[in-house]
Amino acid sequence: MGHGDTENEGLSMQLQELQVQKEQMEQQLRELQGELRAQREQEEQRLRDVGQKAEEAHDQLEYWKKGFEKVKEQGCKVEIQLTEVRQELENRTMEFEILKQEKEELTDENEGLRRDMKRLRQQMSARQPSPQPSISLLYSNPYSIPPVPTTGLYESPDLRYSDPFNTAGAPPAEPQVCA
Repeated sequence: MGHGDTENEGLSMQLQELQVQKEQMEQQLRELQGELRAQREQEEQRLRDVGQKAEEAHDQLEYWKKGFEKVKEQGCKVEIQLTEVRQELENRTMEFEILKQEKEELTDENEGLRRDMKRLRQQMSARQPSPQPSISLLYSNPYSIPPVPTTGLYESPDLRYSDPFNTAGAPPAEPQVCA
């Protein structure tokens, strides 16, 4: 065993060290690839999330835009209705004022009529004393029922056993036989 064997042993050791380093580097490479894969998946998920959020934001923007348009349209309708209500209110206010004035005039007229009635009553009472009205009852007991007349109702001979087919009191027709 000479110098060649030591050299082979040295090369063999270096080869083993290189083999260990290679295995370590392959292990590190696998770990790095795993980390990169995980990071890539995270980035892809983040990208999908961002895309989904952007789509949701766009949908919300469209929703709010349509809602704003509806509100704007309804606002225009409400303005028109408000104008109509104001006009109706003005008309009703005028009608109320007219009715109020008419009521005041009628109240004044009623007061005048009451004064005239009072004056006329005083004049009438000065001329003659008024007799006290007497109240007479038709029946002595208000809860009693008056008797029902029984005569004359069923005593008419025309109502008993009359022929409903006989018109105007004509004699009954002879029955005819078909030949």
